[in-house]
Amino acid sequence: MKNFFSKIILILIVLTACSSIKVVNIKQLSNLKDYGLVYNLPKTALNIKIELTAVVQKKGIYADYAEKFLGIKDVITSDKTEWYISNVSLNSYPLPDNDQYYWIQTKGEKIRNNILLTPEGYIVSVNKPIETNTCTPTPVINLTSPPSPSPSHPPTDLSIKNFFKEVKKTSYKEVKTDTTMKKIPVYLSSNERKTTEEKAEEAANFIFKLRKRRFKLLVGMSDNKAAEGQGIESMILELNKTEDEYIALFTGTKLTETYNYALNFIPEINNDSKKIVLFKYSKTKGILPANANEGQALVIEISRFSNISSLGTILQNQEKLAKVDKGLVYRIPDYATVKIFENEKEIFSQEILLAQYGTNMVIPVNMMKRTHKCFEFYHEYGMLKTITSSYSQKKHRKHQVFHH
Repeated sequence: MKNFFSKIILILIVLTACSSIKVVNIKQLSNLKDYGLVYNLPKTALNIKIELTAVVQKKGIYADYAEKFLGIKDVITSDKTEWYISNVSLNSYPLPDNDQYYWIQTKGEKIRNNILLTPEGYIVSVNKPIETNTCTPTPVINLTSPPSPSPSHPPTDLSIKNFFKEVKKTSYKEVKTDTTMKKIPVYLSSNERKTTEEKAEEAANFIFKLRKRRFKLLVGMSDNKAAEGQGIESMILELNKTEDEYIALFTGTKLTETYNYALNFIPEINNDSKKIVLFKYSKTKGILPANANEGQALVIEISRFSNISSLGTILQNQEKLAKVDKGLVYRIPDYATVKIFENEKEIFSQEILLAQYGTNMVIPVNMMKRTHKCFEFYHEYGMLKTITSSYSQKKHRKHQVFHH
């Protein structure tokens, strides 16, 4: 690794020379003169995606009689909604770094025509035509309000019988005869609403009837002798479906829904290895604002690898290179580990390349002025990708033609 850094430094020192082209950070300029071009070294932002799952439990209308009529003890006894984080992922994307805008002052020279930028101002290539992509879209933020589960509609098929029963009452009225008073019975009939327990018993009896019918089909004792093959199978499936719907009146229902949320986060080098609150999280309400008084915090921690920091230190000790301001500034990004914690428990970890965690380097201007030298960059990081020579490519093509 030291040999690699030494070679880089040696090349830069040897190739650095006086030139009429100057590259200066915008913040160091009082005004812009002559011909020039502005470009930007981006910083890396994170789009964090949170998948939230809501489990909605609804008590069955006949839950209180499940054990009495069906012998089922394990039923949902109350309505509740429980949230949990089911998945976390992240992607990176470039954003303009306000501290990394550079002015290429050419003093009338046309080298700026050989520099290709993206619409955002990120450098793509020098002396090399490349098709550029459209503007990098900023990921959508979707973390503005807590989600609400879809309303659970109450079951409508509660019984195959009506909700009223006929009640007969007998009363007596006295009738005067010639000699005595007689009591004559009077029969009255009225409809009364059935109690919940009575309806639960009817539903349980219907479940047993369904099971009996299914049993007959399975052993070939169905009244419908014509039903065979797939006809019997479809009848059994329908019986199973109806039974499940009626059993749910006793056991309750459980509905699972998934929601996808996202937020953007920009890592800053001065927050290295610090834990920062992204948002609050509640098991009963889901995602909450970061300043909420309830819920537990989800925090992010980004730790720099510091693989590139030693390169910056070596460069500072090179007197000739440290004084050079006549060169194209680019970045060598560094890796970092991104971790997300829920209530002190790590639920996500990923290594990612961050432009702003790296160090800046310089391509000497005299190399840029040589039109046969072609430079290509990873524009999303401001990082040098390749250095090629058009002379070597032409020689290679000529060599191929000569062979043929």
